[in-house]
Amino acid sequence: MVRPNRHSAAALIAVFLLGAFAATPAAANSTAQPLPFTQNWSNSNLITTANVWTSVPGVIGYRGQDLTSTTDVDPQTVLGESTVANDVHVLPNLTNT
Repeated sequence: MVRPNRHSAAALIAVFLLGAFAATPAAANSTAQPLPFTQNWSNSNLITTANVWTSVPGVIGYRGQDLTSTTDVDPQTVLGESTVANDVHVLPNLTNT
């Protein structure tokens, strides 16, 4: 009977625990954010220029143009990427929407 090496068993457990509990960073504007990700939107100065998200680390908003050709589509089922140029979108601090 072959007994498992204690060190290899400990290493296997360590790899499992690291994989199960290690935080994977979320990224959007190339600034990685720790999980769970949250964003406080109370600061109206985060977005001051149209279509510029640089002051909001980890977030970029897109129009999502031409991702579907029908209406009333569940957004969770839309898995493609827009091929429309300049799809990044945000309108800052509008008083008349």
